[in-house]
Amino acid sequence: MSANNSAAYAKAAQDTIVNMIQASGKFLVFDTASGNTYTQYKLIGSVNSVASKTTGGSFMGLSSQSTSVEASVTIRLVDSETNQVIFAEEGQGTSKNTSAGLNVMGISVQSSGYDPNSLEIKAIEAAIDSLINNIIEKCNENPWQSNVIVDNGLMYIFGGESIGIKAGSSFDIYKRGSKITNPLTGEATELPGEKVG
Repeated sequence: MSANNSAAYAKAAQDTIVNMIQASGKFLVFDTASGNTYTQYKLIGSVNSVASKTTGGSFMGLSSQSTSVEASVTIRLVDSETNQVIFAEEGQGTSKNTSAGLNVMGISVQSSGYDPNSLEIKAIEAAIDSLINNIIEKCNENPWQSNVIVDNGLMYIFGGESIGIKAGSSFDIYKRGSKITNPLTGEATELPGEKVG
């Protein structure tokens, strides 16, 4: 896998995940480049492998060629507060293309070809598609939470009707807990906060 291909695969995987999560209508999605610190989860993933196989042959002027691409991706769902991985799974995807040709008296006619890069991207998309429902279900299993932002005497939270918040809903408010260094990972972990309202 070349460096150029790796970058293209990573970009395709990121775009696919963002589009699928956004299309569910259940989440606010932020790009990591925005530096947003109010997210509840982070999605981290990798394209493990992309492999193609071509088979085919010819007989009496007729030819057929079939190309299949298999892709493997891994996605981890990470709690933004604790950096704990709460879900990890590997997905597989396949895409195929078949072309045929005819050679009569030296004149060759081929069916329309395909873009091998497109076939590889489709395999990556299929691999992610096999995981996306599990990711959404795992997010929904955990209690929704949001930071509270105070501005000019008004309090704001992230969320809305898509996660079941309606006018008149009541919430518990917690003061953020202290942060300690996890001796196993070396990462900062936040302790449970104190209920203040």
